[in-house]
Amino acid sequence: MNAILKIEINALYSIIDELNYYQILKLTPSCIQDEIKPAYQSQGAYFHPDKLDESDEEISLKGKYIFLSIKEAYETLNDASDRLKYDHLLSKGILRIADTKLLNTQDTQGSNDPSQAATNESAKKYWTLGLQAFDAGDFRSAVMQIKFAMQFEPNNEVFQEWLEKAEIESKKAPKQNNNPYKIRL
Repeated sequence: MNAILKIEINALYSIIDELNYYQILKLTPSCIQDEIKPAYQSQGAYFHPDKLDESDEEISLKGKYIFLSIKEAYETLNDASDRLKYDHLLSKGILRIADTKLLNTQDTQGSNDPSQAATNESAKKYWTLGLQAFDAGDFRSAVMQIKFAMQFEPNNEVFQEWLEKAEIESKKAPKQNNNPYKIRL
């Protein structure tokens, strides 16, 4: 890896979270749709992880983060409907779409973000559903989904912690009568 690329990676990494998706791809918000893919290909090729020196772990991690941000920008802007939604968010000063890979990659080891707790793809599906149910106040469903996730990762401490929380909240919640026919059971 050449010294110029190393300098560019350090400089871009220090400001990447302050850039919007257009700036990441070196475009303007008024660009036409056909300009997005070539911009992505150019930026993606320049900062591709294969060009990084694996022996320099810090530069390698920074470069991968930059590449991920380029990919995320492309994925958002390349789809016309996603681009319209993003343009609306950008007009309100929001630089990133909610729950993006970018926002979840920095410091995932030290993060207390429960959405990153699943390591198995099958568990992740149920874990995400469990967290969504918990956030929606549907604690019985959250308990069920977390138990499903625990079948794939039985020793996951975060799963166990949230299962306890969901069970406590489920017991507090009033019983719901889901009997649409009003039959006594």
